Amino acid sequence: MLQEALNQQANNWLKKRLEDLSSKPSVNTKVAVNKPVTLQILKWCIDQNLLSESILNRSHVIFDKQLLESIAVVQMQLKHACFMDDISNNNRLDNALIADQEIKSVGDKPRSYRVLVRVPPKNIFALGIDVQVCDVNWQNLNLSIFDALIVVENLDCFYELGRFNVLVKYQNPLIVYRGDSSYGTGCSALRNAWLVTKKPMIYFGDFDLAGVNIALNEKYTAMLLPDLCVLKSIARFSMQPDEQIRYLAALKDVNVNGAYESYLALLIQLKALRQQSMQGVDLLETPIDSV
Repeated sequence: MLQEALNQQANNWLKKRLEDLSSKPSVNTKVAVNKPVTLQILKWCIDQNLLSESILNRSHVIFDKQLLESIAVVQMQLKHACFMDDISNNNRLDNALIADQEIKSVGDKPRSYRVLVRVPPKNIFALGIDVQVCDVNWQNLNLSIFDALIVVENLDCFYELGRFNVLVKYQNPLIVYRGDSSYGTGCSALRNAWLVTKKPMIYFGDFDLAGVNIALNEKYTAMLLPDLCVLKSIARFSMQPDEQIRYLAALKDVNVNGAYESYLALLIQLKALRQQSMQGVDLLETPIDSV
């Protein structure tokens, strides 16, 4: 019966026992019977006639290779998740092909590789809708055809990117949303893959302590920002959230060259500009030249 399947904690425990035996085949470790995970496995083995009920009267039990292999055979016969299977890189659809048991805690989540991508306005699909945002698996994208990656911090600005005057030299940039609890993991994985290409990676977000901290720590090559003179005239102390002050000390120690040094000097004075307030001004690629 499906409700009798061992949970993932038990399967992980069994996998560890098998690994221990594989590295030290002559050693059988005694395990306390009264431990919750051990007790769950022993009761399951009793239900499957792999062990007698008298095993519960002992203080310790030995899991040898023969018992572990027997457990695996029965798991596969019952279409339960087998502890010997490596499902760490599977998604739920893959797992459904090998087990009736639903496994949510292991493997790729549905959005592990999903990102929100801006689509050029001319792409009109069969429904007659001008589709400008798509949810895609970034692994299916041919990164070689894009000449830059532009990551947008705030979702409202990402959806309404056409309201910003973004001036970049790239012919085919890949524009994605940085992400939240739904898309953050996918975007992070995409950024790591993009770093390997050595092509420009540009951050478009808030010009505040947190936003600049992100741009520096996540190894962006540039930020989209107004010209420094324009920024000085429209940046405000009121746009710098108090809860971000914890980033100030670290930013004071950052060494950068070029124009970004002047931008950083302005920010250290706690003059900030929200991304939403960058509408109506030219946004330029401002390189981050770290020393």
